[in-house]
Amino acid sequence: MSEVNVTKVIVNNPICDILDPFVFTIEFEALNKLEADLEWKIFYISAVNNEGESNQDIELDNIFLGPIERGVMMFDYAVNPPDYKNMDIDSVLGLQAILISANYKEKEFIRIAYYMNSFYKDMELRENPPVVPQYDKICRHIFVENPRIVKFSIGWDSEEKDEFKEFDKEIEKIELLNCTQIKDENENNSNITNQSTQGNFVLSNNDPNNNNNNNNNPSITSSMIFNSNIVNNNFNQNNFLKNNELSSDLDKCEIFNANINGISRITIDNKNS
Repeated sequence: MSEVNVTKVIVNNPICDILDPFVFTIEFEALNKLEADLEWKIFYISAVNNEGESNQDIELDNIFLGPIERGVMMFDYAVNPPDYKNMDIDSVLGLQAILISANYKEKEFIRIAYYMNSFYKDMELRENPPVVPQYDKICRHIFVENPRIVKFSIGWDSEEKDEFKEFDKEIEKIELLNCTQIKDENENNSNITNQSTQGNFVLSNNDPNNNNNNNNNPSITSSMIFNSNIVNNNFNQNNFLKNNELSSDLDKCEIFNANINGISRITIDNKNS
């Protein structure tokens, strides 16, 4: 599951002069706060030439965006076109492509590409292109209706340092402590020596001659052990939440299941931070 989802890309100038910059508005959602910045890159991809060689990718620009907090962010990204004078005319006119790449810790997690067509505005120049290109008379059309989107699975912060795993470890410690207490109490339920427990759970016996222990009433003994275990369990969990400054109010928490290694995760949204 990706920690960052690109939710919207707007091409602000789909039809313009070829010398104008590329201008994009990008919106994305971060599911959690990230340790590092996001890196965004823009590539100009020229068409395959007549010899069938591979496309020529020209990196126009790259930026680092951060810090990234949990929530939705939007930014404008404007980059200048490539230096057409240093390119073959076949890499300028005709079908080309522009590509947006998003990376985290040098790993690409999504790329969004658009086909575009560059042509002379004047019909006569279009039919009889000059030997020396007239770039000021060429326009480009980006086909925004059909983007090509590819997503990649990468390792995020959760695989390196996951505070929710620490939360799970504390829960496991509490459960282990409770299991140990239940085992000890079951082994010694015939001779309960905890005076505070005996004070809270008094057995009524009207026969003054009856000095038997609690073994004569095992159902009440089981109830005592169960109830004291609930008290210990609630105390340990509440104490853990308090020590870790985590809210116990579920209205302030967003609970969702993430299909990451089969582990259910709890995300706590601290709006005051």
